[in-house]
Amino acid sequence: MDENMHRIDTTTAHTSVREAFANCIIHCAYTVMGNITVDRYFNRIVLSNPGTMLVSKEESILVNQA
Repeated sequence: MDENMHRIDTTTAHTSVREAFANCIIHCAYTVMGNITVDRYFNRIVLSNPGTMLVSKEESILVNQA
């Protein structure tokens, strides 16, 4: 906690979830009906939004591995 009694979340997990949520909001197709959803499971968090990717899943994986 900081001096104002606010919790400071600086772990890798917190940073990753925050980044994923920001990406989910930023890259949402707002012209398509639907909602951003967050599903929390025991071992993972799944974020989704309406719309589709502009590249295939395989292309996305290849770019992220480079």
